[in-house]
Amino acid sequence: MNGVVDWVTSHGYLLIFVTVTLELLGIPFPAETILVTAGAAASAGKLSLPAVMVVAAIAAVLGATGGYWIGRIGGRPLLNRLVERGWPKQQQVLRVERFFERHGGKSLIGARFLPFVRVFAPWMAGAAHMPLRRFLLWNVAGGVTWVVVVAGAGFVFGKSVTAIAHSMGPWAVAVVLAIALGALTWHRVRRHG
Repeated sequence: MNGVVDWVTSHGYLLIFVTVTLELLGIPFPAETILVTAGAAASAGKLSLPAVMVVAAIAAVLGATGGYWIGRIGGRPLLNRLVERGWPKQQQVLRVERFFERHGGKSLIGARFLPFVRVFAPWMAGAAHMPLRRFLLWNVAGGVTWVVVVAGAGFVFGKSVTAIAHSMGPWAVAVVLAIALGALTWHRVRRHG
């Protein structure tokens, strides 16, 4: 964990900004992982949590706004060309469309917490010609909520890992991480299975 935290710390706020912006433009980058790690780095005093949140929120809003314009200008024809090339799969696009149609503007908040949906929800909003003003309202609300929750979880998680490592040693950290990963995997398989 320390190696990843050190890597994120060494690249700092620029890495956070670039990763989050690119992912929300539609390029699948590990933005959520970077945000959690940046939160953990903040808990270790290597980054400022408020600065992480501000940079990431700005990046989330700008990236998704760019994704909106990609969808608005290129729309469905662009998405169809990408599907023909094999990424994304048609099934994934239909899933995002159904999610967006069912939840409208609120989907821009919920989509932030669903890895694949997060990437294409802004495109769908643009392709559906959601009014820009409405999109921006939901986009800001979703971006800020997502950043606060994810970076905040990294901050709390980072403190917990440090406390476990100090009191019980590095093997205890490995066991806790394995249990958490197993629980998360079980939850996702159960939910989507």
